[in-house]
Amino acid sequence: MSRPRRARRSAHTLPSLLERPENHHMIRWDAAGDHIIVEKPEQLALHVLPSIYRQSRFASFSRQLNVRRLPFSS
Repeated sequence: MSRPRRARRSAHTLPSLLERPENHHMIRWDAAGDHIIVEKPEQLALHVLPSIYRQSRFASFSRQLNVRRLPFSS
């Protein structure tokens, strides 16, 4: 029996994550749209990241933001 496949990383995954109103209490753009603000990294890692990315640890997610040179604060 195979495991259910998770969505693959793509250029569309992060924008859709940031656009969902139900995620805004955990992760969102700042008012100017220049920086990503992560207000609740633990909740994000527990409830949202596992359904979108293969890796659900917040440290891995933040490394990916750094690799993409996306400024963020947590």
